[in-house]
Amino acid sequence: LLLACAPAKQIYKPSGADKAWEISGEFKDHTNELTIRINGAPVIKGTVDHRRGKDTLTGSYEGRAISTTCVSVANYLVPQEQCTVLVDGEQAAVLTF
Repeated sequence: LLLACAPAKQIYKPSGADKAWEISGEFKDHTNELTIRINGAPVIKGTVDHRRGKDTLTGSYEGRAISTTCVSVANYLVPQEQCTVLVDGEQAAVLTF
């Protein structure tokens, strides 16, 4: 039985923002579906396909460009997804699923 990994999250305060953002995500390994959320709002939804190499998906939040690049990494021989989230081109979070 395959299950989705537990959600991952990190806190990030963008330059010029009054409040910090909670950046979270969920990856469903059986369908390769990725969802990235900021403060609970889905900002990126898509399918990760490593046959293309690194996979980059894009979206936006509060007028800012959001992107994530995901790679498959092995942790003690168990494959995991590692997604780097950028806000306006600046690294905001690294989420591992």
